[in-house]
Amino acid sequence: MTAMPPDDHPRFLTDENFEPAIVAGLRRKRPAIDIQTAIEAGTRTMPDPLVLSYAAAHDRILISHDMRTGPTHFGEFLAHGGHSPGGMLVSSRLAIGLAIDALLLIWDASRHGEWRDMMTRMPL
Repeated sequence: MTAMPPDDHPRFLTDENFEPAIVAGLRRKRPAIDIQTAIEAGTRTMPDPLVLSYAAAHDRILISHDMRTGPTHFGEFLAHGGHSPGGMLVSSRLAIGLAIDALLLIWDASRHGEWRDMMTRMPL
């Protein structure tokens, strides 16, 4: 298996309610992973549509647990002419270890551009 160039891996942004233990586990297992939290990005108190705009402007796939309103906001963002690096909805009921493994699989096996304008639900 040929190693992927580091700059071609997906780059992530978590929303304000994303489980910190998942981020910590991702960073522990793959120190090179490019994941930014809402606190690090300064988006913690932003409304969801602005977080989507921030993610698009900074070319980051948004990761969220918000299964209820996330898809609606994402769809409206695209309907109004926006483009997104992508969105990933991780069920808050998914065990932390399984969420970490799923996101690592995505980081290891896909390219950043593969997720453009797509909203994905996990578990896959």
